[in-house]
Amino acid sequence: MAVPGQPIKQDQVLAFMRRFYRADKRLERRLQYIYRRSHIDQRYSCCADFSCGAKGCKATLFGGEEPGTERRMGTYSQVVSGLAEVACRRALAQQKSIAAAAITHLITVTCTGFYAPGLDVDLVAALGLEPGVQRQQIGFMGCQAALQGLQSAHAICRADPQAVVLLVCAELCTLHFQSEPTEENLIINSLFGDGAAAVLIGGTGPGKPLCRMRHFAS
Repeated sequence: MAVPGQPIKQDQVLAFMRRFYRADKRLERRLQYIYRRSHIDQRYSCCADFSCGAKGCKATLFGGEEPGTERRMGTYSQVVSGLAEVACRRALAQQKSIAAAAITHLITVTCTGFYAPGLDVDLVAALGLEPGVQRQQIGFMGCQAALQGLQSAHAICRADPQAVVLLVCAELCTLHFQSEPTEENLIINSLFGDGAAAVLIGGTGPGKPLCRMRHFAS
């Protein structure tokens, strides 16, 4: 797992929202209720805005006019590959039987940004994977995306027991902060954070499995 920057306390995010929305008494009560009910202590963000104090903080994205998609995706492309790389290296370091060069398949999962050449190409180069590694990108699947990635890895390993799949999920949700204080936006802004996680999945090849995937259902 990997996260960007330092942890941001939920009350820091709440303070940002109060200032950003110039909350009146009604909105202030609503924000306090939502953030209290979130039961979240802290989150992480690739954008420093949410941890800004009332004075002396230079907003990077949300200090003035709301940024367009191009600017949000520019920040995404600058941050996400490094974050995903750290998560992948930690997954590899937690075991000794599989080296990066032994990975046969790479699955990247993300829905909060895209660029080309993409995250998968960046990871092949950064991790020293074989150029012929088979790549698959899963996008626009939202909160259940990791399960789609696990299903794909499971299917690959059943078809080829010698396969070694590196699955990495990376999301920068806070880049998509929406400035209109609708009920939906207020709740979304109170919940999501940024981070990446990776796992190695194999068939019956080398290495002792820590767990097995038996079936999926919905």
